[in-house]
Amino acid sequence: MTDNSSSLSSNELSDYQKLVLDPYVQERLTSSKRVILAFLQAIAEGNIDGIGATLRNDAQWWVPPSARNHIDYPIIGADGVVRLVSGETLKTFMPGTTTWTIRHLVEDGDMISAHVNRDARGSNGNSYENEYNLLFRLVSNQIAEAWEVVDTSHARAQLD
Repeated sequence: MTDNSSSLSSNELSDYQKLVLDPYVQERLTSSKRVILAFLQAIAEGNIDGIGATLRNDAQWWVPPSARNHIDYPIIGADGVVRLVSGETLKTFMPGTTTWTIRHLVEDGDMISAHVNRDARGSNGNSYENEYNLLFRLVSNQIAEAWEVVDTSHARAQLD
């Protein structure tokens, strides 16, 4: 197996101002993992075009089971995924307040698991912190599918 990973240069690190990367993650970045970093950075910045650029037109997003009563399951199509992850659908977070801490990025074939923490300010003014596992399937370096695993009870306690 060939390791085509590389470290981020200091110039590249400055591109990810809303991301905190574990040093282990920084040392092992592939082009696919960089797609995920770009996606998370775009969410944190509220960059609609940046989010959309990482998604296939037919992208699917699978929300946690406890959220299925409030959100389509799955969300099908890049426009719907952009609306969800940008905050337009639920208006959960104050724009520009998200910072992601990237704990692990694990790649196996076309799948990448991102173990991350999100720190943000909720639209209710409360501080928000939660741990996520986001599992992505990439096709041609774009997100085709994503499965979101998060403690929704913990999230609601902070955001309601």
